[in-house]
Amino acid sequence: ILLIIYLFNTYAIFLPIIIYGFIHLHRNRNETYLVKRKRSIMLCLVVLFSYCVLIGMPLICIHSVIASSESTFSDLNLYLNLFVPLTFIDWLWSLRVYGLYYDHRYAHVLRNKPWIEVINQDVIRDNWILQHRHSLGSASWLLQRTVFIPLLSVIAAVALFELHPLYGTLLLLVLLVLTIIFCAVIHSKYPKHCDGF
Repeated sequence: ILLIIYLFNTYAIFLPIIIYGFIHLHRNRNETYLVKRKRSIMLCLVVLFSYCVLIGMPLICIHSVIASSESTFSDLNLYLNLFVPLTFIDWLWSLRVYGLYYDHRYAHVLRNKPWIEVINQDVIRDNWILQHRHSLGSASWLLQRTVFIPLLSVIAAVALFELHPLYGTLLLLVLLVLTIIFCAVIHSKYPKHCDGF
């Protein structure tokens, strides 16, 4: 009965929030505040969070009720519903943090040298940020070129999981720690704000 209450609460609370989120993303897809926040990455994050909340967690709960006294982390299906989406969320979060940092640096370069990009094309060749605006500064370009990282991580983790469940779990936890370190390093490169409040 607790499982039914949990599932009802999950769908009663989160389903309207998720539907509202998708409608909001669709209606405001061309607004500056979404474009600047890498809307393709935001959409992928919302889809993955929706999967985790509406499908992954209920499957884990159902499995934990139905399963016998065996460890719940020894089941590969449970492992795939829990860790695989989290691996992709880590990857997307890292891309989003990097993309926001890149946009910040790009705006800084343009603010310091207004119109120089239009007037003098040699500046683009000399400045790394301006030169890679449509490659390493583009969210869709990064999504397409780096999708192999979480895919290979998941394949390696599943192969290690088949050897021993702890090995695959440790690999994905190491990836989580690396994501946190990467985001912390990028965050440390942002300028400090002198806010009086």
